[in-house]
Amino acid sequence: MSDQDPKQEWFEQMILEGVVEFSGMDEETGEMLYNFTPDVIEKHPDIFERMVAEIQKEIYILWEKGFLEMDIASENPLVQITPKALNEEAIRTELTRDEQRSLQLIMMYMST
Repeated sequence: MSDQDPKQEWFEQMILEGVVEFSGMDEETGEMLYNFTPDVIEKHPDIFERMVAEIQKEIYILWEKGFLEMDIASENPLVQITPKALNEEAIRTELTRDEQRSLQLIMMYMST
């Protein structure tokens, strides 16, 4: 039996399955960052569903705080960044570190 933390074992298994990959280092904390790969949809649909729910929650929070614009009454709303999303001071003072990362990812995906 392994002495390793079950969460660490699970995480390493996800990497071996190709579901999680290294994406870089946090510039402020030096923390290693990881992303899920598209394989998560097929190999772990339950995780993918939780991921989608979490992303939707983060988008809603960023919308409430004025960093994103969208028509929440629409079935499939178009999400756009607001000028506030480009304001470094507002980002630093009004968003948690996780919210900052979410905003960064949203902006990155919107630019591709």
